[in-house]
Amino acid sequence: MTKSCVKGFIVTNVLIFFRALVLDPAAQLYYRWLAIISLAILYNVIIIIGRSVFWELQNLCPRMWYFMDYLCDILYITDIAVHCRTGYLEQGLLVRDRNKLIKNYTSSVAFKLDILSIFPTDLFYVIIGTSCECKVPCSVIVRLNRLFRFPRMSEFFDRRRQELTSHMHSG
Repeated sequence: MTKSCVKGFIVTNVLIFFRALVLDPAAQLYYRWLAIISLAILYNVIIIIGRSVFWELQNLCPRMWYFMDYLCDILYITDIAVHCRTGYLEQGLLVRDRNKLIKNYTSSVAFKLDILSIFPTDLFYVIIGTSCECKVPCSVIVRLNRLFRFPRMSEFFDRRRQELTSHMHSG
């Protein structure tokens, strides 16, 4: 087989895998994803508010902040894709139909909050600038919409609490 045939075979199988992928919300993989997205949300809760009020913090290392900001944005966008592939229970059975999953998610309040949270408010930087010299709130306040993801972090905390409670009662 030629390299292009092998590459095409691999790409085709990867695409088939991701088309069929449905996350079970009770599975460990989903729980781990919630932990990752919760870290991104926690970063935004603490750092955006901190940087908007303490301009010295914003000026400390702006390149690192922007890198972390956009890394969290990428995680947020990825989370929308994950949410579209997360199953839900209907009459006690896990729904795996891709169209039903997408319809269920896009008609939910969570979807609207997720879209609001990734709305590109950073474009206001073009108008107001990014410098933070002795003014409060700092221009990073335009990223405050990222906090609309907070219910997702609450989902992680609820799952964690359930896990701890079940371990205490079983042992």
